Amino acid sequence: MKPFAALAATALLAAACATDSGAEPPPSVPGGEGCDVSVSFGSYAMGIDQEAYGRVESWLAANPKLVTDVKVTPWGREGERTVCVTATSQAAIKPVFTGVVKLLPVEGKKAPITALSKTGGHFHTKGGPG
Repeated sequence: MKPFAALAATALLAAACATDSGAEPPPSVPGGEGCDVSVSFGSYAMGIDQEAYGRVESWLAANPKLVTDVKVTPWGREGERTVCVTATSQAAIKPVFTGVVKLLPVEGKKAPITALSKTGGHFHTKGGPG
């Protein structure tokens, strides 16, 4: 009887932990909680990709019809930071995400960059130093 009780308890615990969508939870970045769009600039022990960061900053500032607020959260020792963007509307989230991603390198030879949107958009640079 004890093995059955243990098996039943395990099944109940597994059911309680499952999500109804069956999908993995969305990825997150430091300082990206609650953002419509977040862009995280990491480092391969040599600082962030300053050029990409500058392009993103300029684009966000130039698009007030899409962007309400921008907050930057530093989180590392080498300039790592996350840009948290609040869009002007739910409909503006996708154009903000698409606009920002177009500015990012596909390969992150200088540093890794991750962009996420509240609506499910996900981008991460490929590669690394070497």
